[in-house]
Amino acid sequence: MMVDVVLVWIPGHCDIHYHDVADHTARSVTLNADNIPSSLVTSDTCKKLIAKQVKELWQTRWQRANSGKTTFDIIPTVGCKLSFPRDRCCAISYVRLLLDDSLLKAHQYRIGVEVSKSCNCGLGVDDVEHFLLQCTLLKDQHQDLKQDIQTVLEECDSRGNLDQSVQLLLFLFAFGQFTDRECREILSATFRYIKNSHRQL
Repeated sequence: MMVDVVLVWIPGHCDIHYHDVADHTARSVTLNADNIPSSLVTSDTCKKLIAKQVKELWQTRWQRANSGKTTFDIIPTVGCKLSFPRDRCCAISYVRLLLDDSLLKAHQYRIGVEVSKSCNCGLGVDDVEHFLLQCTLLKDQHQDLKQDIQTVLEECDSRGNLDQSVQLLLFLFAFGQFTDRECREILSATFRYIKNSHRQL
């Protein structure tokens, strides 16, 4: 790993509070040189430390962001790997649902393309939650999805009565209580539901 490190002296900034705090902290560290590790840091350790710091900063920015709150509610933790279906159209629909930027009427109404948010079933707003959990036009597909999920949970001998939610169906890795196999099987059921809905999302 070729890394050039350049140390530059920066004079203290008098009467600028945070600059003075930083300057004071830097001085106190140099005076207490016994606390500075004297061993060499390997490039592997350096990469791990940088990756950890970058991920922590990324997580902080994700939590503080003013945009993407719907996606944050589904995927609150950064750096998670997503699983995608093999079917390209289904994969595109899945990502659009995660990003809250689909062809569902609520999203299209938000950008001025649709005149109403109402679903064609007449029983609610055509948004992600309604599409995945409530739309009566997809009653048979809902029943299949619910049965598929219950089968997975019962086979795994736990969580058999867990309520379905948007997060459970789109990104259950966030729960932290499912095995990789359970996650893959439930996501596969969600992908089948999306495909069998025959809706362009």
